[in-house]
Amino acid sequence: MVARPNVEALVAEAEAVLAVLPGGSFSEDLLASVLERDSTVDAVTVALGELAARQVIQPVPGRSGRWLVACDVAARARARTTGPGTLGSAGVDGDGDDAVRRGVLAWYQATTRSCALALSPHSPRLDNPTPGAVEASGWSSEQACAWFTDELPALLHLLGEHSTVEPETRVWLADYLQPACATLADPAVWLVVCQHGITAATQVGDLAAVAQMHCQATEALLRHGELEEAARHAHAAIEAARRAGAHRVLGNAFHCLGLIALRQGELEAAAAALSDAINAYSHPEYRPRSLGLAFRRLALVHSAADRTQAAFAAIEHSIALLEGAGDSRAAAASRLEHADLLLHQGHRDHAIAVLDEIRPTITDAGSPTHRARLVEVGARAAHGSSAIETALHALLTAACAYEQARDPERATAARARHARLVSDRSGPWLP
Repeated sequence: MVARPNVEALVAEAEAVLAVLPGGSFSEDLLASVLERDSTVDAVTVALGELAARQVIQPVPGRSGRWLVACDVAARARARTTGPGTLGSAGVDGDGDDAVRRGVLAWYQATTRSCALALSPHSPRLDNPTPGAVEASGWSSEQACAWFTDELPALLHLLGEHSTVEPETRVWLADYLQPACATLADPAVWLVVCQHGITAATQVGDLAAVAQMHCQATEALLRHGELEEAARHAHAAIEAARRAGAHRVLGNAFHCLGLIALRQGELEAAAAALSDAINAYSHPEYRPRSLGLAFRRLALVHSAADRTQAAFAAIEHSIALLEGAGDSRAAAASRLEHADLLLHQGHRDHAIAVLDEIRPTITDAGSPTHRARLVEVGARAAHGSSAIETALHALLTAACAYEQARDPERATAARARHARLVSDRSGPWLP
């Protein structure tokens, strides 16, 4: 058992170490310093819980979070022989158990939010942080990706059906993991996170969260190519959002339905669903970013339906909204589609100028899919100037990039264009 005086001594020593660390940030040095004392894992976890509760530590990416959750794993192993346990209960009684629990959850709430902030800084979920959570700001996207890859097993453990974490916290974790899942996770893993979120949100009766998790499940299933199941989740999201009166989430649900119709080639249905999304986003609580993304997708629908003027109007509106919202990454992605429209209309020089302007932003900060799309549109530009070898190389590069971004449909389309160009170098660009 862990005695409280030992915990208090550890906290005091940790605070003393923090006082001399640059910026007062938590680090591996602090962890090593604490572990040098002959203390149990539980005692150190309690100490970290106390520091988190006092908001004197800032979590940073690294092994520390994975180490913290070992306390929970140990508790479960002991529970098989000593009876049921709760999160972080191994070897600690009373207040100590609560401190371990706070330590583990405070750490994961802080690091999960920091990951979301790095990967999706304009996400509306970041408007409402959990009260009392420690903020670990300033992560790069590379740090966030490394953290998610390392921590995914522990996070799934905390979200799982046998987790003793309260459902409210599981809803929060599942929601804040969405940017990382969308960027890095296999679609099947992403879907598991969404299903855990749906279960937890249903348990607490949070219809808006239920709707949002169904929306995210729709996107995961779209990535997996399961359109019918994706449509089922989209309709469930619409129903839950309407019951909750959640206009932004309702817009997301219609947006998802529009993506499904677009993938199925049902252009009029896609345009109708995206128009419904735009109407929902136009409610007084709307966010310009959400509208900007919907107008980008509407531009793609108009382009596919050969409504060129409407496509240009939609993409220009998208760019203006996203730039007005201060989202340079999303604005660059919309300008990428603008460049593609320009190429369609034969305005190659203008398109190349746009591509040159946005290349640094997309290369440095764009999603894997947008980086692949940049290469693909560049291949179209090369094809338009009869630089066939350049276009062939770019198409293969784009196909590989789409595969790495877990976008098999676009990867297949890029390879089909490559095969067509190999067989007929003077032929037209496949739509």
